Amino acid sequence: MKDVLPWDSDVDMGLMADEINHIDEQELIDRFASKNISIYYRLWLGSYRIDRNGARGDLMVFQKTFFSSISRSGLERWILFPHHVKYHRFPARLLKKPLPVSAFAGVEISVPREGNEVQKYTYPNDWWKESKPVGC
Repeated sequence: MKDVLPWDSDVDMGLMADEINHIDEQELIDRFASKNISIYYRLWLGSYRIDRNGARGDLMVFQKTFFSSISRSGLERWILFPHHVKYHRFPARLLKKPLPVSAFAGVEISVPREGNEVQKYTYPNDWWKESKPVGC
């Protein structure tokens, strides 16, 4: 759609751990707070939750693995390993820089390579289906 899904109530973004690990976490929290945005890290999921006036987003942190793949960080990765490998890992080639750029909601953003290929790994059973909530 190249735009926000009308039925979606949050935004999901991703970045590599090496892009954020060098940033002081308290400074990050303070910078977001200065814009009335709360942000906190969820160790279990390996992601930051971002909230502002009822709007919500998740900033998922990914890491390179020893197997030429990219995987979500967090404790879930280690404790629920089979589930994690099945739904939260994809080939590193999909994030090889420079990333392609695509229009989204009137803004040019970096996107993974090979179109919907990441979705095929994270939603293997229904990546091609449009999943609208009941009532849409």
